[in-house]
Amino acid sequence: MVVEPAPREPDCETRMSMRDPTVHTPSSPNRPYAAATPTKPKKLEPHEFARWVDARAEGLAERWLADVRARHTRWNQGIQTLLGRFFSVFTSMLGTSLGPYREQVEPLWLQAAELFGSVAAQRGLAVGEAVEEFQILREVVIRALYADPPAEGKSPIPLRDLLRLNRVIDRGVTQVSVGHADVLFFALFQGTGAPEHIDDPLIAEMTSQLRSIDAEFRAVMRSQKR
Repeated sequence: MVVEPAPREPDCETRMSMRDPTVHTPSSPNRPYAAATPTKPKKLEPHEFARWVDARAEGLAERWLADVRARHTRWNQGIQTLLGRFFSVFTSMLGTSLGPYREQVEPLWLQAAELFGSVAAQRGLAVGEAVEEFQILREVVIRALYADPPAEGKSPIPLRDLLRLNRVIDRGVTQVSVGHADVLFFALFQGTGAPEHIDDPLIAEMTSQLRSIDAEFRAVMRSQKR
């Protein structure tokens, strides 16, 4: 008759493992630590994106003028000065159009865009050329966003701000077309024909109207910040 050996008592370490599954024996591999949950980057607030545009308004206007200038073989100093003023007004309004005062500034933005369209018609540009010149603003802003992003690129730009930027520029494009069409309509109605160039007296008149729009914009901003 064969006598089977009595079962061995588990040693101390084995008993501890049985009681607490988190206790590791030397022969068992260590359990990996849980990976740290990555923190989501902070998104830009609307006013932060607006401030970024405001801080670069002068540079955006200069880049815009240079890009438009490169598309024309014939160019005089009067046109360059007038367009430079236009672009300075537009870029100074752009940041505000994205911020909390956009409802107060939008009518002035549209008024300036319509005036820009009428000037383009007086310069002898087709409506497509006028729209193309205005839409260069979108390209200039996008290039600036890649070259010098807000918050040094550490905070993503919310989709709502990009959509709002496109909406503001698109509304301006519409008014450029309206201003261009109005000039052609009245020229044909009066029998003078489509304009082919803009002279110095007309440049002075357009400059005066643009200054009035800019002055009203600055007055609105002063009243809102009180």
